[in-house]
Order: sequence, then C-alpha cells, then structure tokens
Amino acid sequence: MVEVMAYLISGTIAQWYFSKEDANRRWKIRSSLRNAFGPSFGTACFSGLLICVVRLVHAAVDSSREEDAHGIATYALAVDFLNKFTINFAAITGEAYCTSARMTYELLRCNLLSAVFVETISTRLLAGIIFVISSIYAVVVGWMKL
Repeated sequence: MVEVMAYLISGTIAQWYFSKEDANRRWKIRSSLRNAFGPSFGTACFSGLLICVVRLVHAAVDSSREEDAHGIATYALAVDFLNKFTINFAAITGEAYCTSARMTYELLRCNLLSAVFVETISTRLLAGIIFVISSIYAVVVGWMKL
C-alpha cells in the first residue's frame, strides 16, 4: 500500500505540474487513482514485492554475523535506492516497472552525485528542522506550565 501511495502522490503532483492552470483539481486526483489501481497496479505491486524481498534480505544479513553476507546487503540497499526513484518515474510517465527502472538507472548513472546529494541533504535537513521546531515547542510549552 505504501508503494501505491507513493505512486498516487507522484502521479497527482506530475499531473498538476504539467497541466494547464484552468484544469480541475479533482480530475487530477481521480486520474491518478484510476492509474494507480488500474493499468499501473502491477507496477506498484511489483515495487512493493521488491521492497519486501530487500527488507527480508537485509534482516537475514543483520541476523547473520558473516562478513561475506554484507555484499548482498549492499546490493539490496542499491535496489531499495533505485526503487524510490523508479516508482516516481513510473507514476510520471505511466511506463511499466522494468522500463521505468531502466530509464531511472540511466538518469541516475548520468546524475548520480546530484541525486545522492539531494536525497541525503533533504532527509537530514528535514530532520534538523523538525528537531529545532520540536525543541522550541517543548521549551515554550514547558515555560508556559511554570
């Protein structure tokens, strides 16, 4: 269901971004829902299956103490990283999963450093902002209770 949600959000944003200004908002959400649960449902399900396999492999590697198994975990993490971009690419283009994965791989091969940089920085920046806002909120609420 998480992959369908990512597909739905990406598809809705892409339709909003590439549409004319006078288009109806509800149509965009309905169209994305129709695509996510219609012709692209297999794409979302296959993506979820891959993530399930990656998590199972990662859990098996974590439970084993062998050094040789960590190479498998690296490949699993690479598949997980590629999958994040593939489901978004599939939602934007409407292509099948394997075609989207191939195109995503080509895009990442050309622009890997920028993609890794944006993924890492945005995640850490968001976590930092959440920490600062939560700290300020905690101080303000604690001060008001005195």
